[in-house]
Amino acid sequence: MTLLIAGLVLFIAIHLVPSLPQVRASLIDKLGAVSYKGLFSIGALTGVTLMVVGFAYADFVPVWQPPAW
Repeated sequence: MTLLIAGLVLFIAIHLVPSLPQVRASLIDKLGAVSYKGLFSIGALTGVTLMVVGFAYADFVPVWQPPAW
């Protein structure tokens, strides 16, 4: 469950960067457009991978019990 939460936090944090124009502009100035896009993609892919692996290893929690009939 920890991996799933870590993946969600990373994925959301990575996707909040473009919504902050000053932070995004400063990162593009420092890294360059291609490097910024590459790091963004690697971060997003890492987040998705952590979510998938975390979901695979998460415990099953029954939320609904189907009727016996």
